[in-house]
Amino acid sequence: MPSWWNYGKLRLSYGIVGNAPETYTANIVYEQGSDNGFTWNTIPSSWGNADIRPEKKYEYEIEALDKEAAASEEQISVYKKSSDEIGEKIAELNKKLTAMREEYNSADSEARKKQGDYDSLDSRITALSRMQEHFDGYNNSIKHIMNENKAGRLRGIRGPLSYLIRVEKEYIVAIETSLGAALQNIVTDDENAAKSSIESLKRNNAGRATFYPLTTIRAQERSRDYYGLESSRGFVGWADELVSCDEEYRTIVKSLLARVVVYDNIDNASNAARSRGWKIRAVTLDGQQINAGGSFTGGQTKRDSGMLSRSSMIDSLREEQAEVAHELD
Repeated sequence: MPSWWNYGKLRLSYGIVGNAPETYTANIVYEQGSDNGFTWNTIPSSWGNADIRPEKKYEYEIEALDKEAAASEEQISVYKKSSDEIGEKIAELNKKLTAMREEYNSADSEARKKQGDYDSLDSRITALSRMQEHFDGYNNSIKHIMNENKAGRLRGIRGPLSYLIRVEKEYIVAIETSLGAALQNIVTDDENAAKSSIESLKRNNAGRATFYPLTTIRAQERSRDYYGLESSRGFVGWADELVSCDEEYRTIVKSLLARVVVYDNIDNASNAARSRGWKIRAVTLDGQQINAGGSFTGGQTKRDSGMLSRSSMIDSLREEQAEVAHELD
């Protein structure tokens, strides 16, 4: 109980006697009467001093004040408990707010990082695409033909072979090795487009190029020497079947790669070639090559300006960028 309540009780206890009466006012006072010369004193029907109040009345007042004090103390206890509960809720809400702020800051930091990754990927894609658009790494003759086609001075140009085929990343080195300079050769609608292109190269002294007219190219078929190699050790696949392209270009791909077999390493490729009297052409995943006739070509692989790698990288970066964009959403 608060100290001020105790103090209030003491004051009440001290003040219950009321106002003290004057001296003798508490004594009985007789009434005097006279009649026919006689004088007498009588006890009045009521006596006492009006200033004296019943002691019991003060006891009731003290009891009422005690009850009121107890009720007030109980109410204070309720208020204190309610205040404590509110304080606990506020503390809990502050804790949740702090956690939410930390979560927001973390998410914001992650979003900024993802945005940075997205922008970086976008820059790389733009740079590689610009290289593709300007045919960086291609011969000047190829650039000339493609620029003339873009300007509308040559028609029927489909583009370099490297732009028309797709290869999975693990097979790129083998296919680039197998095709070599043929990756730059230009596919045309027909022989007339090829002849017009050659005339343009001559007229502008722009060099030489090879063309694959869709109307003239014929596919090669695998000879007997290749039969059964799919069951040999280290066989990966037929080179032409490791290349994806639109069906209209399939004949060109088969004409170049049908008689090339891909192996996992040079030892297995060598064993296969030996078993066929060195009459097959075999290429390994890391770019070593055994030519028909028995010659070996290899060493540190130099991709033909990374033409297929560049296209594959652009596709890969675009997929990665799409994933980052999805995470940002």
